[in-house]
Amino acid sequence: MDISINSIDWSCRSRSERKYPDRTWGEGSFIFTPVKTIEQPFLQKMIDFGGLLTQMQGEWTYYGIDSSVMFHVYDGFINLECIATHYEARGKGSATKVMEAIVAAAKETNTEIRLRACNVTGHGFNGMANHVVVASAMYKKGKIPVSQLPKWYAKFGFVKVADCIHRGKKQGVNMVFNPQNK
Repeated sequence: MDISINSIDWSCRSRSERKYPDRTWGEGSFIFTPVKTIEQPFLQKMIDFGGLLTQMQGEWTYYGIDSSVMFHVYDGFINLECIATHYEARGKGSATKVMEAIVAAAKETNTEIRLRACNVTGHGFNGMANHVVVASAMYKKGKIPVSQLPKWYAKFGFVKVADCIHRGKKQGVNMVFNPQNK
């Protein structure tokens, strides 16, 4: 791959590189309005699978069953930034079902999915609220231990690319799902 895999930037490019495809909005409220259609094949497929997609705090947020996912869209790939299940619903397979939908959508649309398996922390600046998916993921009760995340993602066909090294410290594991290899 022609990317710097030993950096945090491998899966988390700059905000200026993110894409916000044209979309039409469904019925909703000022706070939460789902996307009805979107000119991005992978995200449209996720909508077609029956979940809700919205743009929240500048991020693409997908709600399926009892789990939510934050995505970033870039040219050539989707970054799965965070997946979380509300702590009261953990251990019942909802995140597994959402990951199965993500993999199916990636295969059907030939979309590469990148992620960094790591500890979820809030941004912690300016006292601003964390994104709803991040806030849910930060709650520890019933979570898959961070050390087990690469193994969990591997069940869905994600492969380790490299350790994520940032400021000289390991900050997680960069992983990729490439539908062309499946």
